[in-house]
Amino acid sequence: MTNLQNCLDTASIYVGTYAKYNNGSLNGKWLNLSDYSDYDELLTAMYKVHSDESDPEFMFQDYEHCELFEKLGLISEVIYLLKSTK
Repeated sequence: MTNLQNCLDTASIYVGTYAKYNNGSLNGKWLNLSDYSDYDELLTAMYKVHSDESDPEFMFQDYEHCELFEKLGLISEVIYLLKSTK
């Protein structure tokens, strides 16, 4: 559990959108998951980053410090549920 908790405490993701990517842009932002208390807070931050789009489809283009994403291939409420079990 310690390795998983360390992963969740240090993980960050680069969030872009499919629309930007399809138009040749990789504009987005690195977000540290530990800065957000739950998934809804993370979603709010992602919408704020891409407020120039009316209905952004988020694209997680890169991640750091977490093998969990590599194994599960997802960003969801699950990561915050796991974090709350410490």
